[in-house]
Amino acid sequence: MNPIVAVTMPKFGLAMTEGKVASLAKGEGTPVAVGDGTDRGGRRSFSPRQRNRRLHRKVPGQFCNPARRGSRHGRAGTAHREIAGRPIRYLETATANEGRPVVLPHSFGIDLNSWLFVQPALSEHHRVIGLDLPGHGGSAKHVGAGDLASLAATVLGFLQAIDAPKAHLVGHSLGGAVALRAALGSPSHVASLSLICPAGLGREIDDDFTRDFITAARRKPRHAEDLPPTVRTHVLSGAGHMPHLEKASEVSRLLLEFVD
Repeated sequence: MNPIVAVTMPKFGLAMTEGKVASLAKGEGTPVAVGDGTDRGGRRSFSPRQRNRRLHRKVPGQFCNPARRGSRHGRAGTAHREIAGRPIRYLETATANEGRPVVLPHSFGIDLNSWLFVQPALSEHHRVIGLDLPGHGGSAKHVGAGDLASLAATVLGFLQAIDAPKAHLVGHSLGGAVALRAALGSPSHVASLSLICPAGLGREIDDDFTRDFITAARRKPRHAEDLPPTVRTHVLSGAGHMPHLEKASEVSRLLLEFVD
């Protein structure tokens, strides 16, 4: 029997740190090659690192060895700040870089790990901070009002807590709407806005959107339509709603060109 090979487990949702496999997309004993993932609603299921392995039904009880976790909720180097009485988890990189920090609010239903392909590239030139919005990841699960105003207040409160009078905000989906709300409410604290597939620029966030989100149906709202000509827009061919994961190099390049 071939040895068990570690494969990438899908992580989609709030503070999930362990779980179980409910079903297999490949049958037991089926050969699995490098890059042979499955795609359900745009979410990659697995991709082994070695060729000619077969899938066996022995699956670890946890996604990783607890002794190797950098923190209770995943990535090494994360920390917490108390904002309005609630702990907010964040990951800060390149603290030695001078200038205004780049802050990354994420989308609904995921956490700061969604920036894992973009944050290192941005960190080559900037101090970069990914943070978990309330109700997500390692942050407090009590969200209060949970509206854009309260989420934006959390981001602005975080900037105050780290003594950053002004920051570049890069937001994805819900995080884009949060960044936009923060800029509208407190423009003196926002150096620039980079919005990736942002909510709040159309009517896509409705009952149909929520049902599609739950059932993993893929829609491509046209967020860039009807914006003023002074707003730079980029449409990435072949990308869905997660271009910073699907086209990470291109997104990183565009962000660096804009923020710099």
